[in-house]
Amino acid sequence: MKRTIALGLAALVTCGGALALSLPASAEALDINASTVELGLDASALELDGHAPVVALDIEAPATEQVSDDQMPAYQITVDTPVLHIQTGGTAVITGLIEAASWVDISDAAGSHLGQFWSGPGDHRFTAQLFGLPAGAQTLTLIAENGTRAVVQVQVGFLIDHIADVVQGDAFTITGSGGQPGGLILVLTPTYAIIGDTFIAADGSWTLTAESANLAVGPNELTFLGGPDGENVAWVTVTAARYTLEAYAENPVSTVGDPVVIKGHAQPVSVVAIADQNGMLSLAWVDESGQFELTLNDIPVGLWQIVVTSQDAQQVVVDIEVLAAAPVTPGTGGEGGGENGTDVEGETAPGSEGETASDVDGEIALPLTEGGAPAAAGLAQTGGEVPGLAVAGALTALLTGAGIVLLRRHSKA
Repeated sequence: MKRTIALGLAALVTCGGALALSLPASAEALDINASTVELGLDASALELDGHAPVVALDIEAPATEQVSDDQMPAYQITVDTPVLHIQTGGTAVITGLIEAASWVDISDAAGSHLGQFWSGPGDHRFTAQLFGLPAGAQTLTLIAENGTRAVVQVQVGFLIDHIADVVQGDAFTITGSGGQPGGLILVLTPTYAIIGDTFIAADGSWTLTAESANLAVGPNELTFLGGPDGENVAWVTVTAARYTLEAYAENPVSTVGDPVVIKGHAQPVSVVAIADQNGMLSLAWVDESGQFELTLNDIPVGLWQIVVTSQDAQQVVVDIEVLAAAPVTPGTGGEGGGENGTDVEGETAPGSEGETASDVDGEIALPLTEGGAPAAAGLAQTGGEVPGLAVAGALTALLTGAGIVLLRRHSKA
């Protein structure tokens, strides 16, 4: 039987090694809350002190939960600066916290061990110094003695600080830092064409101007080479330039049957549409320099508005005029048409040997008939040097290439 003692204890004595409690006569056994110590009553250990029974009690103490080292929470490794930037040949200093008096191993992305560093007794802080890291971006893994991990990114060599988007054809500026003073920076396109270069200043900073003419519209990955700072990359987005459409007619006034040439400038490597009042006429390809040219044939007589439309919906109206061909009339057509005797200089008429233009005092042009004879009534059919043509008196006949017979009257008989 067990009894819990709460209050009224008068004295505590030891009897023969047993724990003895002297109780006052009026004391009662009281139950108390669970936080009090339980005392077990052993009836065989009763003794008297002359006033009250002495009860030897067994004490049952609450058990304490034991935690093994394996169950203790690990001290998580932390680093002060997860991203570092150092110059080529510089020292990468990594600091952080681990368990006191323990170590941390550092390896690179290839798994090569770079070093082991310790924290002091009672001190969680560690400092790691790494020398000779290669140029470029490095990913370092830190593994503490208790198995916890951390990652540090180290950029060795020059850094690209700023690069802005650009309109195609425009120049743009790139700035950076962290390179070795005096080193050369080159900027290459995705096809490895050099579009800019500069030297690194004494403080490690650099600025260069690059050309976008060789860059495609859209995102472009640029490669930066720096000796001896290694290699880096950055992206720039190029937007298409809005070219102002220009168009004109090389011959705004022409004769029917003559070609009409339309020229102009537009967005390079694009297409322009060319139409008139009645609809589409043709398409013209714009070359890499932004120039286009199109020849229009068989434009009817009249005034025409040629509308040139670019791919970005710009329009230019080109006015042209096509004239009718001048008609051939007697006295004006053929060789020597419209001439009188005083207009002809030094010409000798066939059949009048030694006769010059000063002897000619009149002429007339006549069309040939199908048979080749002149359609002129009343001409005498005597003599003559031209096949199929007879002349009379002081008339000389010239056969032109246009099917016209030119009859000239001479002052000499």
